[in-house]
Amino acid sequence: MVKTQFGALLKEFENFFNCTLEPDENDSCLVKMGVGITLQIELDRYGFLLIGCRLGALQMGRFRD
Repeated sequence: MVKTQFGALLKEFENFFNCTLEPDENDSCLVKMGVGITLQIELDRYGFLLIGCRLGALQMGRFRD
């Protein structure tokens, strides 16, 4: 049962990810992909959709700063 606008948006993405997507208690959704990549999906305070993932760790040095 869809309770929020974000939940309805996640239902639209279910066919793309081939799994059930539901918002958690923080109103975000964590999608674990099969290759070790984890996507976090949430709405910001303005209602824009944010999708993020960690691509890798940066080595110590000037680019990490």
